[in-house]
Amino acid sequence: MSATLNHEYFDALRNFALKLEKAAHGTKQSIISDALAYFGWSNHHKLYREMDKHGLKYSKRKTRSDKGKTAQDETALEMVAATLHTGSRSNGKQMMEVPNAISILSQNGYNFMSKSTVNRLLRERNMNAKAMQRDSAATQLRSLHPNHVHQIDPSLCVIYYDPESKKVKGSNVFQNLADESAFYKNKPDSFSKTAKLRVWRYVCTDHTSGHIWVKYYSAAGESMQLVADFILWCWIKQQEREAHGLPYILYVDRGTANIAKPVKRLCDSLNVDLRTHDTGNSRAKGQVENANNIVEKLFESRLLLEPVKSVDEMNDAVFAWQNAYNADLIPNYDAKLSRTNKSRLDVWRTIHTAAYSKHLRICPPEQICRYMLSYEPVERKVKNNYVITFVHPAIGTSVPYLLEGLLGVLIGEKVRVAPIILDGSTDILVFTKDPLSGKEIVHQVQVDERDEFGFSLAGSVIGEGYAALADDQIDGNKKAANALAYAGLSQEDAEKARKKHDTPFNGEINAHSHLKDIQHTAAFATKGHEIDVPEMFIPEKGEKRLDALDARMQISEIIDRPLSVAEAEWINDQEVYPSKLNEIAQYVKSGALSRPQLKVVGDH
Repeated sequence: MSATLNHEYFDALRNFALKLEKAAHGTKQSIISDALAYFGWSNHHKLYREMDKHGLKYSKRKTRSDKGKTAQDETALEMVAATLHTGSRSNGKQMMEVPNAISILSQNGYNFMSKSTVNRLLRERNMNAKAMQRDSAATQLRSLHPNHVHQIDPSLCVIYYDPESKKVKGSNVFQNLADESAFYKNKPDSFSKTAKLRVWRYVCTDHTSGHIWVKYYSAAGESMQLVADFILWCWIKQQEREAHGLPYILYVDRGTANIAKPVKRLCDSLNVDLRTHDTGNSRAKGQVENANNIVEKLFESRLLLEPVKSVDEMNDAVFAWQNAYNADLIPNYDAKLSRTNKSRLDVWRTIHTAAYSKHLRICPPEQICRYMLSYEPVERKVKNNYVITFVHPAIGTSVPYLLEGLLGVLIGEKVRVAPIILDGSTDILVFTKDPLSGKEIVHQVQVDERDEFGFSLAGSVIGEGYAALADDQIDGNKKAANALAYAGLSQEDAEKARKKHDTPFNGEINAHSHLKDIQHTAAFATKGHEIDVPEMFIPEKGEKRLDALDARMQISEIIDRPLSVAEAEWINDQEVYPSKLNEIAQYVKSGALSRPQLKVVGDH
């Protein structure tokens, strides 16, 4: 008899369980034999497992008082669970298994019962590898209105076009369907054959309405150019397509093409918050993942029945399909959004109602958007009034922007600037760094309005009061330093005390007195070499030396000629005493000054 769960099976199982529960001592074996014969099972373990599985009581025995308790060391069990968890891969493959974990941990001071006991305990406590690979609970997310959140996701299409391949029988088409091995990453030969022929499917969804945009590209791989072209195609109004406009938030994968600097700059300039999902977190983009599946099953399956010649024809066909699908106009197919029971297009159209019309933000012309893709932010130096100047493309001339009070803006430092091009805006984006975390901060700043005389409207009027500029980080640091150095004084008095060089910190800082207490290590005394001083420079006891002028005059008189410049300079550098004038004069007269000279420094 089949063990499939049905009423007859369950009733029979329950009857045998009741008989076992009420059976007298020594009579259970015959009941078990009857049950095994009835179900066609070979042993009683199967019978007990099925009864346990369906919650059937078959024994009079009381529950053991030690049920749920175990002699297995809890710490060792937790270490096994942790080891299993670290040995699991994102693709579901389990590299570390229980026997291996027990073997390793047993050599690291952990003790275990039998492997079956460890497996059972892990399973009962949901600590086994299978349990810990289950997805975490998913938070329900909602968006507020159409064009609040868009999600995009590229996917490799299994259809490709090869002009060198055989035509589809009965047509002039080179459409091919690649099996999985053609794109399998571990088979590079197969992969390279289709590298230049591959077709990428780019899909975008509006989170609120579920509206789907889809476009195909022939390319070897994802690129920034494809991402930019696709999002502009979605956001700019197209002929024969109603849904359009900028989202407030755009979710993408963390791929390098999606978050490339040009794409980020474009989104910043359009006031679109570009956000990324964690790598491999497919649940975070579940809607657009599902949209990819919808396109593959509901559209690409049609190409197998009615092939097209190229990617261009593919896009023509999918444009018609997505319009029909979003409007729920595909014959004999229900394409309504299940949570509203309306077509996706009808839900998107609520953006035209009074409650949501302000959220239909028109994307600037494609030419301007593509200009922003190639635009690099420029540097501007912050003046001492927190003003920078910038030529905004919407204005065409240099205009001032006031950056007072913005985090990361310092007088004299440079900031990076880029224009916002949405709806004729003249605002700019100012990029600074958080002084604590070092992360980039983006500020949106308006033009500093001026009066007819060119004065800033934010300036204080003379005679009507004076409003000091807000402190920046450096000003704050200065005030904090003053408050610490001159505690108890106002900022004004503290600054005066600093400028007068009053002793800070109430004179409590020992700045140099402690140097007297330093215990210096003893050094070996080295005997120096004494230099013999010429006799003519050694004075008589108590003798005072002549000043340089007297010495020159008396020596010149003794040698009976004027001194040369070199001789005069040499005498100026010597210590000349009256008793030695004749010796020095004879030395000068001898012409010895043409040779290297000794110089005596210091008093004797």
